[in-house]
Amino acid sequence: MIRVFDAHSRSVLRTFGDVHKRPIRVTRFSTNNHHIMAGSDDCTVTGWDLQGQSNLFTLSGHKDQVRAGLVSPASENVWISGSHDHTIKVWDTRSLECLATLEHQAPIEDIVALPGGGIILSAAGNEVKIWDVVGGFRLLDTLSAHQKAVTSLSYDPSRSRLFTSSLDSTVKVFDTNTYKILHVIKYPAPILSVGISPSNTHLVTGMSDGMLSIRHRVVKLQEEVKSKSFAQPYQTKSKELPVINRAYLMRGQDSTATSSDYKIERTKRQKLRRYDIHLKKFQYKKALDAALDVKDPLVVCSLFEEFIRRNALVVPLSGRNEVTLKPLLQFCVAYMRNPRYTSTILTVSNHILDLYAPTIGLSPTIDKLFVNLQSKVNHEIEFHKQMTSLMGIFEALFASNFKASAPSAQQLQEQQQQPQQQSLHDLQLPQLKATEETA
Repeated sequence: MIRVFDAHSRSVLRTFGDVHKRPIRVTRFSTNNHHIMAGSDDCTVTGWDLQGQSNLFTLSGHKDQVRAGLVSPASENVWISGSHDHTIKVWDTRSLECLATLEHQAPIEDIVALPGGGIILSAAGNEVKIWDVVGGFRLLDTLSAHQKAVTSLSYDPSRSRLFTSSLDSTVKVFDTNTYKILHVIKYPAPILSVGISPSNTHLVTGMSDGMLSIRHRVVKLQEEVKSKSFAQPYQTKSKELPVINRAYLMRGQDSTATSSDYKIERTKRQKLRRYDIHLKKFQYKKALDAALDVKDPLVVCSLFEEFIRRNALVVPLSGRNEVTLKPLLQFCVAYMRNPRYTSTILTVSNHILDLYAPTIGLSPTIDKLFVNLQSKVNHEIEFHKQMTSLMGIFEALFASNFKASAPSAQQLQEQQQQPQQQSLHDLQLPQLKATEETA
């Protein structure tokens, strides 16, 4: 059931029911405040008239529970729903048709939109994807900063910060201009939801152990520090500064250490490579580009293996143009037939074909690289066929040789019937006999 309450008197104003057969997980007011959107575990999205208390329509298209949804800020007739069937559907409530279907690799947990409605963000698994609604629902970027599933998304009132909560017991704060991580807040239990107060002073999180955490941010902290510094009494006496000359800077250079002194060794801190720095910041696409610039196949394939382990191989491969896709395909063509990297490069090549198959025919350079990659794969398959036939020949030769050298059953029976006689030479020189038998 759906109930509408008066926030002041807490009385029930409206009650809607008898349509959904399973629990309702999400409800939203439309932008005109005349309709209500509801998503349920029965895989449907319903629209309700707030004044007439009637069911207007039912949207069916999801194959699993609907757990997230919103009404587009740009239009009251565009509704967006997210389901556990790994898809996001955009509906037109006038024609009751699905305008677009956006796919994830995990169940959808939450959806939010920027005030203009041109950008929406969706959380599924440990990823947050950014979609361009105006540009034809194009995928702009993917944020993979959490180790476990992202459960909730929330903006601050100024829309300059994005808060994401996860089952890894952390809340991460992103800058909405660059989508870089600004803060990481750790909690003692997995987090199910996160919200920001309208005054932008309180951060509220709900955890799986039943606890509710409220953090307060002091806005005028810097002003208080300044006021305290000015409240201190004025000091008339000041410490005399030493005279800075060459003798002062070179002091202690001629002193020698004694046996009782401790020697402190200064170890030079090892600098991280550029791809390691980007990987540490979860900037997967920049890390792959930096590794390709190094032109070391071991480094690039190790980076691919790390992406596969993190289940984020699609992130650095997607969203590339002709210039950035060319070095990636050149690397795959160059090292496809290297036995050390063949299995990894085959996995990467399959993902590239899945992502950029619709763009084949638009760029002659990229098409030529795809043809070279296909030629390399065909040569590798032909080589494996030849090796397989060669192994069959060797197995037949080994089998025939073993059959010819093995004694027959009649020969074994005759050897058993012969009397075992031992000569005096055998008794006196057992070591010599063993040597002769070995020879």
